[in-house]
Amino acid sequence: MYSVGTVILHTPSPLAGFAKQDAWLAALFRTGIALIFVWFHIRVGNLYPELPLDQINEKVFGKLVGMMINFTFFIWSFSTAAETIYYMGNFIETFWMPDTPLAALNIMLAAVVIFTVRLGIETFTVRWKYSSYPY
Repeated sequence: MYSVGTVILHTPSPLAGFAKQDAWLAALFRTGIALIFVWFHIRVGNLYPELPLDQINEKVFGKLVGMMINFTFFIWSFSTAAETIYYMGNFIETFWMPDTPLAALNIMLAAVVIFTVRLGIETFTVRWKYSSYPY
């Protein structure tokens, strides 16, 4: 959901502002480049199916460069998560709870994320199987 929401909300406007009437060409070109990256990731993943991404990076790019890439992934994931929590809090404050301080909403959203990560993916995936609710 994060990827789709980000692509729908944040990508078209800057792209159209920069490319003007040729935005469709830029989007098509960028999609082609993204597919090349997807193909590359699939090929490298198939070469080392037993290794996680961080170990693949160190094996393919060397110890030092691989660690730098892994650190970059960590920082990017952390900052993107913080940005997403801010956007969600800002949306909730703007449309549903305008009198609530943004910091309070962001703290509550961050707590939900922390508890979810702490409890694991099973909190999402197993419940429906054992639930008495008919959904």
